[in-house]
Order: sequence, then C-alpha cells, then structure tokens
Amino acid sequence: MLWSDISKCKNYVPIDYIKTELIEFNCIKLVHESSLNFGELINSDTGEFVKRFSRNGEEKKPCRTALHKNLIFRFYPDTGRLFMSGSLHTYWNNGEHNANLFDIGAFNEVLNELNSLFGIKPHHLKITQIEWGVNISPPIKSNAIIDACLFQKWVRFEVKYDNSEGKYHQAEHKKYYIIKIYNKGLQFGLGKEMLRFERKQLDYLKYSKQKGVGQTLADLINSDFIGMKETLLFNLNEILFFSPLIKDENDKMMRYRDPLFWIDLRHEVSSTMVHKHIKKLRHLNSSKGGDIQGQLSELIEEAIASANSKKLQDSYFSYIPNTATTDIESIKLCQLTNIDISMQRAESLYLSHTGLWSLLQNDVNLFDEVKRKHLSSKWIGSDITIQIKEIAHNIRTKYNDKIKKERKKYLQAVGQYDMFTNRTNNILAVHYGV
Repeated sequence: MLWSDISKCKNYVPIDYIKTELIEFNCIKLVHESSLNFGELINSDTGEFVKRFSRNGEEKKPCRTALHKNLIFRFYPDTGRLFMSGSLHTYWNNGEHNANLFDIGAFNEVLNELNSLFGIKPHHLKITQIEWGVNISPPIKSNAIIDACLFQKWVRFEVKYDNSEGKYHQAEHKKYYIIKIYNKGLQFGLGKEMLRFERKQLDYLKYSKQKGVGQTLADLINSDFIGMKETLLFNLNEILFFSPLIKDENDKMMRYRDPLFWIDLRHEVSSTMVHKHIKKLRHLNSSKGGDIQGQLSELIEEAIASANSKKLQDSYFSYIPNTATTDIESIKLCQLTNIDISMQRAESLYLSHTGLWSLLQNDVNLFDEVKRKHLSSKWIGSDITIQIKEIAHNIRTKYNDKIKKERKKYLQAVGQYDMFTNRTNNILAVHYGV
C-alpha cells in the first residue's frame, strides 16, 4: 500500500502533537534552500552562541532552530540530523488553537502543505512521540468531569497548569504514555463547554512494535491508524470515576469519591475484594450517576466517526468534503480587536496574517489603526511582510494573555474544594502561578 492511500482509511483518530525525525530526506537542502530561517541563539553582550544544557548539567550539541507557524524544526550540524515537532491540529488552524474538529480532510491538508512547502512526505517522518484525542461537548460541566477522575490504571491524576494548555489533569505511566483531560472551552474562552480527552504516546517505538507496524507516519497511515481508537476508548474505561451527579447520604457509597480510600484499600485487602468495590462503584455511576463515563465513551466514538466523514480521493493528498458540517460555530469577529475575520478560517479566533493582508488591501485606514495599536515602534520602518508578521504575533500574545487572566480570575472565583490536593482551586491557581 502506498503512503498516499490515506483515502482508504476508516479509523483515523485526530492527531495533535507529533515529534519526528526526518529520514531518507535531504536535510541540508531544506536548511539552506527552503523558506525556513534556521538560526542559533546569540548572547547580545558577547556575540557568542548561547550554550544549551540538559537537566543533568551536560552541554547539549549545537542546534539550529527554525519555526513555521507552530512547528519547530531543529537541525544538528554535527550529525546532520533534522527533527520536526509540534501540533498538526494547531498548524491547520494557522498556529492558533486546537479547539475544533481535526478530521481526516484537515489532516490531509496538512500533509499536502508540508509536501508542497518543504517536500516532506509521511515516509520521511519517523515518529518518536505522538498525541491523539478528540474534543467533545460533554453531558455536564467539563470541570465536574475532570475533578471526578480519580485514577487511570491506579495512577492518580495530577493537576497541571500550562501557559498554552491551561488547567488539565493527567496520569503518566512510567514515561510510556500520558492520559490527559482538558477543559478546552475554558482554555480558549469559547463561551461553551468543550472537553478534550487525549493520549500522549511518549515511547512510540514501543507502541509501534506492540501493534506490529513501522515507525514512520506513512506506516501509521497504511495501518489505518491501528489501535488508536480502541486504545483511547479502553483508556477512558480504565479510569476510576466517581460521578458528580451522585447524591447519596450513604457514607459507604460516598467514600468512593476519596482517592485516599482506594489507596488504603489496595494495601489492606486482596485484589479480588478491590475489584468488587470497583464493580459497586461502576454500578453506582450507572444507576445514580447518569452513566457519565458511558456517555463520554459514546461521544468519543461519535467524534471519531465525524473525523472520518470526509470522502477522500486516491489522488495525491487531495480530498472532497461531503455535506457534513463541523461541530464548531463559525467565528466572525476577532476576539481581541472585534474586527471582522470572515476571510480567515471559520475556526480562527483572532486576526492572523491572512486577515491583516486583507485589511491592507481593502481597508488601509483600519489596517493603520491596528498597526498603531499592535506594532512596536521597533518595526515601524521594516518591510510590510515583517510588520504583518509582528502585528499578528503581538495580537496572538495579547489574546493569550487575556485568556490567561480570565482563567485565573475564574479559578480564584470558584474557590471550590479539590479532592486531589486537599486545597481549594483559588489556592492552586496562586500556587502554580496561573
């Protein structure tokens, strides 16, 4: 099967972050002849290249880095090796977000663009890490679901905060894989509930060997994304979940929501007895808790089905969309400037390069106003291409800062008890610097 036979895939699961090494590829040509601008960090005082060090204090090999949208290319001159990493989903959204449906047609577009811009094809990308997951509209509040997840295969969920990813809970399994659950609606200020459930495969070599496929992206495509759907659903079912809808005055039942109860139980009784308690909890979730976990499983399956609803041609990375609509409403106004961005992708949240070029051509006065507010004086005399790049960058930064402040305000206002940390959310927000 050729790598271009993506048209035959039926089990695609939306791919997000990917970390790869380019193999059987002319890396030198890409570094020197492509539109990518590779450079090294230089100390402005000494004029010397900045040395990089690992966590254990060892000096890293010299590395030249280039950015394209949100993708990072790292070239190591000493060895000639080239690596590419970043979110393919975010790349498709012009480097802005991953809050919509990244279906097989969108995935196909990204592959086509990487090929047309840089000559990079799936068989050139040797995967070392990869994330896959879906965004869904949950049956109840996203935060309530996240806080109700106790363990995943007896790994306790941790509360994490990240400037780009916001608040999320994760369970890491010994550097093999991580299960993550996000409040995606809060992260991007969508004004509606959106929950993301994903798996990050830290050791893809081990996963690919278990599934009997090669390590390149082409191998994954040709396998019809073997095991990804089943693994995601299985991982969800492995979560020890206490439904927030359960309102039972029976202390024996309510103790199931406390992670410490389960930790003590595993040390005090046999595994058979532990499984009996798990069975009771699952019955409780189903009979009195609205079967939230079961509903989530169905919603994930539906999202995956929607991601495969594009009809692709056998031609070189092309596709024909069917009449199905996406599950996110078109966003017409920039969330920061309130300027019309209908000329951009429907999923865009703020003015990007496309919108700025359109303004320059169709409403120069409005463009000058945006330029006055969002372009540093440092770039006033620069080429218009550079100015637009810097304006777009500043708008994106200001928007992300705005969302971060709103998220912090929200978390501090909630101040509710979190069973994972024995603290309130507002204390967590301060502690983690959100």
